Amino acid sequence: MGSRINVQKRLLLRCRVGNDFSRLQHPLCLFLMLVILSTPWRVSANDEKHALPSHVPPKRSSQIRDGFGINSDLPRDPYLPWNRRWWTRMFDAGFKWIRIGQYENSSDWTSWDWVEQKRGVFSVPQQVEDYVDSLVDNGVLIQVQLLYGNAMYTSPSGKLPDVSVPAPGSFHNPDRSLYSIFWPPKSPEQINAFNRYAQWMVQHFRGRISYWALWNEQDIDYWNPVPNPEEYGRLLKSFVHAVHETNPEAKVIYGAQADPTRDFTQRALDSCQCSSGIDVYAYHTYPGYGRNLHPETMDAGAYGKDSPKALRQFVKRHLFF
Repeated sequence: MGSRINVQKRLLLRCRVGNDFSRLQHPLCLFLMLVILSTPWRVSANDEKHALPSHVPPKRSSQIRDGFGINSDLPRDPYLPWNRRWWTRMFDAGFKWIRIGQYENSSDWTSWDWVEQKRGVFSVPQQVEDYVDSLVDNGVLIQVQLLYGNAMYTSPSGKLPDVSVPAPGSFHNPDRSLYSIFWPPKSPEQINAFNRYAQWMVQHFRGRISYWALWNEQDIDYWNPVPNPEEYGRLLKSFVHAVHETNPEAKVIYGAQADPTRDFTQRALDSCQCSSGIDVYAYHTYPGYGRNLHPETMDAGAYGKDSPKALRQFVKRHLFF
């Protein structure tokens, strides 16, 4: 057998995620995403193909070792009430991973503007504790996106508000209003404030959540006023340190880039100079809504030179060598 490459520490995450529930006809028809495996794995240089089982019986999440996952909002009225049981059906469906952190294309209960509504005071409602505990108890592994801005710190207005008032889950990017959550932390003071939120989350959910992503689709208009890889890289550098300082066993996820552009990734990593602290690289690709296609169908033609395949090869060379 050829040499084996140990990739236990860092894994390449390939995601298909969606947040537009208005397109769904059933609560369980959520966009599937490929997810990182739950245990260490090795790849043989001479045997990259793995034998597939001839038969897979139905299993619940707790029975699955390596599996697929979904991107989901947390249950919240009026659109996603807990009492409709769609949440618990995920466990019966056998999803192994879940990515949380957004409600539609806005913030969720785990976002900065919700967690810190008064300066220096961090909390999550009991519902979030219940949702997280239910996932853990049923064998689902959790990835949380830590995002976005907080008007008390990141608003470009002349006078910062004294409280954060989270907006209902009806707004959408792009939003460049004065108190939009899509104004990211850029100054040292803003970055320190964001990392205090991040560290509180990592510590509060220690033992229940181990995977923490910085932002969502930072290369499009979730980052005001325009995407900036150098700004994201500077925030990422401090974020890597904050997460690992709080919990050395926690895993840091590089955002979830919207487009497979190597230039944005290269510039962000050059700015960050923190490749050794990144455990997972995430990107998004949408191979046709409703057609149940795997992400590799976008490898040729859809993005020209910046194909997902080229991005994966780039990331393997620069992050997971």
